[in-house]
Amino acid sequence: MAIARSLALEPRVLFFDEPSAALDEKTGAELAGLLVALAARIQVVIVSHDRRFLEQCAPRGARLEAGRLARVGELAELFD
Repeated sequence: MAIARSLALEPRVLFFDEPSAALDEKTGAELAGLLVALAARIQVVIVSHDRRFLEQCAPRGARLEAGRLARVGELAELFD
């Protein structure tokens, strides 16, 4: 419901903080598919520690360490 309310405002960017937290694997995969579809229309920013979830919905990302940008690139590179 929160995503639908946000989309009603026609944003250019949507931010998601740990969107897969407390979701089962099936629901997380469905959410990842939704975020991929949204990313085709607007900018989507996802903050998450869930590597499996991120791999389902984002080919690239950024890694923060101690509050600073440490790396930007393919997800596989960020989790080395």
